Amino acid sequence: MITLYTSVGRYELRKNENGEKQPIVTVDQKEMALSREELLLWSCLMWGILTKEEAKADTIFKKVLPEDLMKFGLIPEFAGRLPVVVTLDSLDKDALIKILQEPKNALIKQYQHFLAMDNVELEFEDGALVAIAEEALKRNAGARGLRSIIEEVMRNVMYEVPSRIDVVKCVVTEAAIREHMEPKMVVAS
Repeated sequence: MITLYTSVGRYELRKNENGEKQPIVTVDQKEMALSREELLLWSCLMWGILTKEEAKADTIFKKVLPEDLMKFGLIPEFAGRLPVVVTLDSLDKDALIKILQEPKNALIKQYQHFLAMDNVELEFEDGALVAIAEEALKRNAGARGLRSIIEEVMRNVMYEVPSRIDVVKCVVTEAAIREHMEPKMVVAS
């Protein structure tokens, strides 16, 4: 067992029940087993490389150099072929809502076009867009997860609308997203 005492806390490398070496950090008399990512963050804090505000994964990855990739295990021939190492920030709720609405082939526009072929107007309430973005963040699925969330809500509508000539409008509400309810169908009077 290796023990290292620092001003932040105590670091030990112990064997777990499987016989594997497990990093354990003790801060304020609380023991925590760490994953590799957490160990990297803790080490950066311990050695003063980063402050607590900077110790987020996004911030650390912005400082990656090709040499770091080689230390991580990439062969030099491969790391040398990467002319630029770029990191991307995580998407937030506002960015996901923009992705739903603004691009030329945005998901909302695609579904509106599908239903327009059957002379049905599709409307997403603002609360529904926020709920879709929050669900994607909760699932940690990013922009790719937006399609699956919308498909879950719209599945029955897409099958039902072509066979019904009385439906003129479909409204996706916040409740339809959060409570997995069916969107509202407005029929012609």
